Order: sequence, then C-alpha cells, then structure tokens
Amino acid sequence: MKLRTTLVLVAVAIGVGIVVWINPWGDKGQIVTQSPWFYKVAMEDIVEFEISFQGEQIKFVKVALKSGWTFDDPKGIPPAYEKWGGQVLLLSGPMTRRDLTEASPIIDDPAQYGLDDPKTIVDVGLTADRHLQFRLGDNTTDGSHVYAQVEGFPQLFIIAESWGRVLSNLVNDPPYPKWWRKHDPDELHEVNVYGGAPYGKGVKRVKFANKDDGWITRDYSTDSDDRPVDDQRWGTIFPLLSGPTNIRVEELYVDDADYTRWGLTDDSVSIEMRYADRSEFGTTFIDGYTLRVGSKTPDDQGYYAQIFHDRIWKPVLVIDAAWTEALLGAFEDVPYAS
Repeated sequence: MKLRTTLVLVAVAIGVGIVVWINPWGDKGQIVTQSPWFYKVAMEDIVEFEISFQGEQIKFVKVALKSGWTFDDPKGIPPAYEKWGGQVLLLSGPMTRRDLTEASPIIDDPAQYGLDDPKTIVDVGLTADRHLQFRLGDNTTDGSHVYAQVEGFPQLFIIAESWGRVLSNLVNDPPYPKWWRKHDPDELHEVNVYGGAPYGKGVKRVKFANKDDGWITRDYSTDSDDRPVDDQRWGTIFPLLSGPTNIRVEELYVDDADYTRWGLTDDSVSIEMRYADRSEFGTTFIDGYTLRVGSKTPDDQGYYAQIFHDRIWKPVLVIDAAWTEALLGAFEDVPYAS
C-alpha cells in the first residue's frame, strides 16, 4: 500500500472517531436553567423580622441563647412550636419561577404590579446592623404567583403565591402558644385537675365537664359517677376557665432540664384545659393543654408552671396565684351540689 493511501485511511479513521465521540445526532438532554433567587441570606444571620399585611403588623425577635424566637409584643412569649417550624428558613429567601428583568430591566410604574401600595411588606433585620425589606404586590394573571421587589433594587420578580400567603398568615393568625390564648368559658369542654402527672397510676383526678344540662364534676378516687356542681360555688370558678391570667415567661430555656428549683417535678399538681377549637378548614375538634404547677413566686403573686408534654424544651412560666388557687381549691374541696 502506498504511503499516500495509508495517510488518507488514517485521516478518515480519525475523522470517524471524532464524529462518533461528538455524536451530533445524539440526545443532548434538556438544558435546565436554574431559577434565580429573589434574595438569599443565611438563616443564622436573621435576628428579627416584621411583617405588615394590609395595615396589620407583627414582629418576631431572636433570643441569643439557642437561637430561639419570641414575639416582640407580647414581649418574651415564644411562638407555638407546632406552627413555627420552617418560618425562619422561609425568610432566608425563595427561588423565583423566572426573572423578568430581561423584559423589564427596571420597574417604571410600580402601580402596574401593585408595588406602589403593596399588600405585604417584610422588614428583615440581620446581624451587623444590616437590613433588608421586600414587598409583595398583586397576583399574576394565573393567580399562582405574586409580583415582588427588594427595596433599593429596580428588578421585578414573581414569587410563588403560597410563599407570600404563609407570611401573611403570621399576621392573620399569629402563632400564639395554646397557653397564651384566651377562650370563652362556654367553649371549655372539660377541665381536669390531677394530684401529679396526668393519668399516672394512683394519681387523684377531679373532672369538671360541660354537659348539655350544665356542668358536672367527678372525683375519680371517690365517685362512681358524675355529679352536678354547686351553682353558687361554681359561679366564682366558671369565669376563670378562659385561661390563666397575668401569664409571663420566667425562663425561656433550661439547659439541664432540671426544673426542681421552681418546684416542678413529676409529683406536681397539673391542670388540664380542654376546649373546642376550629381548624383553618372549618373543622371543629377538641384541643387543649396541661399546666404543671410548681412553687409560689417570692412575691406570692404567682406560681411557677410549665406545659406538660414530651418535648425536652419547656419554658418556665408564671401564672396568676388567684387563678391557680381557685382551681386547686376546687380540687381539694370539690364543689358538689347539695
């Protein structure tokens, strides 16, 4: 074989190899463009945030210890843990469906997007005295997104409507803990007072329940059936069923989970409040909480208490002495009708 023929064959082979390697007819796969961030901050950098929604405001502040959060007003009250999870992560920044800056480099007319008088304004306080504000305006035509803007920047974004709705719900339905909320006494379904841990073996239990024909009571250690209450004595107790008064947080975190310094032990008397509540979908159900009662405060105006549940973290509360003693008095001297 001549040298020229050999070189031509080698060149053809190299060319075929390159074509096979590149494979211009093969499936190149879908090119995915990552959604841009509306804004993005580290979750641990957020120290406070205030949400304004249709003229109403609510503010939360971070407590340095364990990075916990409380309401700014009522001061020192922590949000309900079952409603709070993920809120701060949510505020660290959402991804947008698409960036509109190519079509609208700047927002010439904020009113066109509802950003001249936005429905929702969120002020986020960050470490090192930094500050961020963003605004949510009108919904897009499909209703599933909302127009948004970060203060000081002209770019227009669209954010998932559900993201903004979660934030506005913090204003419409603040995540107050169960023990902070007050109820109409007529909403109370049942009140139980225990001589120790609820439903513990050998623990005395006195029940007060709202029945169709009035309130009844029962001391399970002595009564074989329910008995009616004395209307006169019960009349002084009934208004207290809206919930504990003058309640405040004495200690938000107890690192060693040792509550004995406040007289809170497994043998402490407990008060269980069970009431009718309504879900966001309109379903009525029975909800409630149990307060474990400890020692009296040094000024004799209150009692130390905590919510009885299985979580390790439990704030130490102070509840009004008169409220507590009225219910404990009914436990010691059950108000039976004569």
